[in-house]
Amino acid sequence: MMEVKYLTKEEVIAIHEKILKETGGTSGVLNEGMIVLILDQMKVSDNLIQKSIVLLFGIIQNHPFIDGNKRTALESLYTFLNYNSVDCEIRDINKTEEIILKIARNEISRNIVRKWITDMIGD
Repeated sequence: MMEVKYLTKEEVIAIHEKILKETGGTSGVLNEGMIVLILDQMKVSDNLIQKSIVLLFGIIQNHPFIDGNKRTALESLYTFLNYNSVDCEIRDINKTEEIILKIARNEISRNIVRKWITDMIGD
């Protein structure tokens, strides 16, 4: 089995800064410790998709940044999967937006998100 490549706190912060430069928003980290905790929690999960779910929910629901948490979470998800040689493709931007917003409002189950990620990677 291939060893999983994880994002570092610095990489997540760099993704956040890149997203804000491209799309606007207020820069800044509210809680670096939360970023570290999310990245550590990923390591406990069983598989790549579960790890991805931990990352996505963690950043969106715990708001470690002043602004751009949802955008940073989505880009971090893609980066994490790509680091691990998994290609993913948004097939429906409206569905993606709906899922991200439902995660933010805590209105969606992890099983539905698991299916969405599985569909994106074509696995």
